[in-house]
Amino acid sequence: MELVRKFRRWVWAGGSAEAYWARERRLPFWEHPWFTRIYRIALLSGWVAVILFFLLWNLWWATP
Repeated sequence: MELVRKFRRWVWAGGSAEAYWARERRLPFWEHPWFTRIYRIALLSGWVAVILFFLLWNLWWATP
């Protein structure tokens, strides 16, 4: 229950320190630290998905 209260206080205070930092500097959303982190994760997982797809496709297609 204490964790829930801490989380509520954290959300009410405006989230993480980096969100506060970005708000103070009025950064556009694409320069926000969380956006760049999410974008990086999506980009990397997208490349992993493409590579896995081609590996599996080649295994299936190349096997007699």
